[in-house]
Amino acid sequence: MTWQVKLKANNTQLAVACEPAPSSETRTYLAFEDSPTYDGTSDTTWTIYALAKGTSSPWSVIPKVGQRLYPGSTDSNARQLLVETVEVEVEPSRANAWNIIVRASAPLVGNKGYASVDIIYQQRSRMADVYMASSTYPTNGDAPWPPTGFISGAVVNTMGEPVRSMIPGASIVIAATYNPTADINGTYWMTTMPPTLDLINRSGLRNSAAFLGYPTGSLVFLGHEERRLSEEAVQISWNLAYDGAYHLNQVPYRRPTDGSLWLDTLYAWGGGGNQARGTSKAAWFQPYSGTKINYNTVGQLFPQEVLTYLANPFPAW
Repeated sequence: MTWQVKLKANNTQLAVACEPAPSSETRTYLAFEDSPTYDGTSDTTWTIYALAKGTSSPWSVIPKVGQRLYPGSTDSNARQLLVETVEVEVEPSRANAWNIIVRASAPLVGNKGYASVDIIYQQRSRMADVYMASSTYPTNGDAPWPPTGFISGAVVNTMGEPVRSMIPGASIVIAATYNPTADINGTYWMTTMPPTLDLINRSGLRNSAAFLGYPTGSLVFLGHEERRLSEEAVQISWNLAYDGAYHLNQVPYRRPTDGSLWLDTLYAWGGGGNQARGTSKAAWFQPYSGTKINYNTVGQLFPQEVLTYLANPFPAW
């Protein structure tokens, strides 16, 4: 007896989607035994699948799980499709025949010609200790430490106990899908993607120039995440934080002799001649004091394709 395997060309499907959503292709192969004495009673879906995994003729025409659907293809999109499932079912219209259904999928990186960029904004304000009510902040949030001066403004602490004030802020996540491996022509998709170690070492650095409309020094890069979507697709996300006070905190001065606060100011409190005492000796502290970087510069945090998208979102209207 001899097995025959034929591709059912009229039962092939292709669905192409924008990355990072996966594209897919489905092929159906008909496998049948051409011997008139074969009745198929000894075969099950599992025994047919065991044959379909074979590499000898005629089973070699069936792509295997984990293999490329188009091995050796020069099409940079088609070559990304990987076989994910192989299904076996009885062919109801023919005796002793089986359908072997091959499903392949993958995000086709670069398929639509521009970067897939998602941006998520989430407002995340914080409560900050306030000793001095000040209408200004140090330029770009830069404050030396140890401080060289005190905050100017009105005393609002009581006996050195600060009040709490809400500082507006936001979490900004920028995500993109890219291909970290060389394609068939030796080029890359997002060639200026910074190395992973560089991104790790740049966490905690603020922006040295306005970025996405946020002022210099008001953003900080908190870190990134990389997730492999397929053999050739990686989704990377950059986590930024915006702070309306440039991430600054107020720290009170303490006497070097005994560590006590310098309660040097009396001020009106509650009317009726009542007074409160507080300290006017507080300074700004910048927790993200590392050298700022220009987020707009290719390769500092983002590759060229992402910066291009952020400046001119696609597709054009």
